Amino acid sequence: MEKDALKIAELIITLDDAKKFLYAKSTKHRVHNWRDIKVNLYI
Repeated sequence: MEKDALKIAELIITLDDAKKFLYAKSTKHRVHNWRDIKVNLYI
């Protein structure tokens, strides 16, 4: 990563977030073996 990059956001997608997203489309979907995802946004 370049030294002049500026971090503008950080987001962690959790099991609860994944369930809310999938269940909004269909309650038949299930989430298995979930590990949290950490997203960092730089410009």
